[in-house]
Amino acid sequence: MKERIDSCINEWKRRLIDLTRRNRLIYFVPKRSSSLQIAEPTPSEVFNRFVVEEKPLRCFIPEEDDESNETPIQSDLPLGDLEEQSKSKGKRLRRSDEVICKVQETKVLRSVLRNLERRSRSDFEERGVRILHLAFGILEWGCANYQIMR
Repeated sequence: MKERIDSCINEWKRRLIDLTRRNRLIYFVPKRSSSLQIAEPTPSEVFNRFVVEEKPLRCFIPEEDDESNETPIQSDLPLGDLEEQSKSKGKRLRRSDEVICKVQETKVLRSVLRNLERRSRSDFEERGVRILHLAFGILEWGCANYQIMR
């Protein structure tokens, strides 16, 4: 009887963990339209702010010369009110509650943030869960007879 129970538990564990390519946490491929890399602050500062202090961060959006065609973004994500930032005049520095992304083109950054917001809203409407993955690095490993895995 114990062997049967252990067998069932092992089978449940095997089915619980998705090791196929559908699992984006294992087979992550950064896409320009739906992922951002944070340049500042450091990963430890971001972790402390989110996890330890439980405070939100906003996304620093650089000024653009011609923003007359930009549609203001109203975001429910904890990355901040993008409309408020687009109204500010002159070049400003990053505040302590903001992250600077490696993408510096304002239009591209706004587009990626819109895509992330749409996905988050869609997941919330479909599943009732707000999802935004934040990774603090990528582990790469390889086997002697296989390609490098991510």
